[in-house]
Amino acid sequence: LPKTCASRAMIWKDISTKKGKMNTKMPHFREGYMISEKNKREMHYRSGMECEVYELLERWDEVHAYEEEPFSVKYSFLGISHDYFPDLRITFKDGTVEVWEVKPSSQTQIGKNKAKWEACHQHCLARQWRFMVLTEKGMDKLRAKIKDQQRSKQTSHHPMNEGAATAQAACDEVPPECQQSDHL
Repeated sequence: LPKTCASRAMIWKDISTKKGKMNTKMPHFREGYMISEKNKREMHYRSGMECEVYELLERWDEVHAYEEEPFSVKYSFLGISHDYFPDLRITFKDGTVEVWEVKPSSQTQIGKNKAKWEACHQHCLARQWRFMVLTEKGMDKLRAKIKDQQRSKQTSHHPMNEGAATAQAACDEVPPECQQSDHL
């Protein structure tokens, strides 16, 4: 684990449908806290992906600040009202704001998630913010963006640095009009 992260594992118990036996599994996520230099406070993460995103945002020069689960959005799914808390609100140095949900691509087609994200997308549009779902594909592009940034710092006066390619379109999946970050 990176030095800035702590982990806490939980055991998941489930009853097998075959023989009614109890199954115990270790989850595929971790939960904990890290200290944010940009935000000058402890940040709570609920998955390994979120922790890595926090670490990358700490290193990304374009990011001014970020908040975890910054607000709630009401949404309805199957006729029942719920509250949704998006993972991150990121404020960039140019003043733009993006709201990110960090999810594995395997969860992007779940109906309840789509309902949450559509409600959040509308919430963001009303404030001229951008909403996006960051999956493994977007994580790869974010890592590449940070790596390019570090490389350009090392060779900032080198003529080969002109015209360096930047990553684009950080996420796949829903909704189409909020898929691309202007910063990735």
